Amino acid sequence: QAVAFINQSEFWANQARNHGGAIYHSAQRLNVDSSRFESNESHVHGGAIYWDGFAQAILDIKRTTLLNNRALQGKGGAINMQRAGLLELAESTFDRNQAAMEGGGIAAYGDGGTIYWGGFSANLENNTFSQNQSLGNTGGAIDIKGGALWDILHNTFSLNSANDGGAISYGVNLTKLQQINLDHSLIAGNTASGAGVDVFFAGGAGTILSLGSNLIGIIDASGITPSASDLSGTLSSPLAALLGPLANNGGLTWTHLPLAGSPAIDGGTATPLLFDQRGVPRSGAFDIGAVERVSGAPRISVSVSSGVKLWPNPSQGSFQIRLAETYEQPVQIKIFNNAGQLIHTTSLAAGQNELKLNVLRDQPSGIYLVEISGPLERESLRIVRD
Repeated sequence: QAVAFINQSEFWANQARNHGGAIYHSAQRLNVDSSRFESNESHVHGGAIYWDGFAQAILDIKRTTLLNNRALQGKGGAINMQRAGLLELAESTFDRNQAAMEGGGIAAYGDGGTIYWGGFSANLENNTFSQNQSLGNTGGAIDIKGGALWDILHNTFSLNSANDGGAISYGVNLTKLQQINLDHSLIAGNTASGAGVDVFFAGGAGTILSLGSNLIGIIDASGITPSASDLSGTLSSPLAALLGPLANNGGLTWTHLPLAGSPAIDGGTATPLLFDQRGVPRSGAFDIGAVERVSGAPRISVSVSSGVKLWPNPSQGSFQIRLAETYEQPVQIKIFNNAGQLIHTTSLAAGQNELKLNVLRDQPSGIYLVEISGPLERESLRIVRD
């Protein structure tokens, strides 16, 4: 079976008469990294991507933005996944995607505004879902109608809307759905005209299990039994997450930064994710959701067209950094390992914009964070040590 790799690419304003406004894929694996899908449309399912998988198939999406895609008459405003496989989704943002319902009586099958899933398992880590909409049906951000196991870790769901399940809807005729694990995720500020303002359990098979340190604005109709470390509100007393608007807070994708006083700040416990959606190290008492609020200089994004270059990546230990411009003051460079430990610090002298480093030669294989701090801005890039 074929494997497709898409990296640093943009899909804009494509249309499909049936499924998959930008991509229709039915092979073994599709990897998408550091890309953008914007204003694509399908007349039926999968406004941006239609994935027709099978038991061993994998859809792997990282550091990607899916913005304003639409399924005009069907499911999955951004992504529609059929049959089976594994979804790996990390450090990505789903913004203002929209799905329409197919007609009366289709609620049992769901019309997820962002993702409609009919297969096996999914791992969602460090993602943001904002302002996605299911028109007249269920699951403003995600509608789950199948899967053996879903793990949702450090995700933020805000400003999504649907009839039922403003952010997430699950259940009904799910003979294969066993469990959804919810961990360190923020689900608040969503809207529903019917039941389940933030999360909706439609009945039938499947359970949603809190692994702790979640923030749920309105827990009514969710089917969730909160753990001792969860923060939750009710219809009569909602819990406000106090998030900033979706904005460029650093990294490749836009995020909702917790505002000062947000209950999400330091609301977490131990977590396996040592970096947030932007690549910023988590520290101290971890924050709930996709973003770790930290003090210091503001961060700007490293986009596909960014002037900051880091190569080769992956690296055998040596790599170069080149800035798009020079500064009148020194530029600080720090390198962290995957445990968040500082392993090297150096600087570019005033007036210089290029530097070669050999610091990873004596380090083990893995992912490292390169933090570049200018006078008024800061950028974080990841490099892989082979």
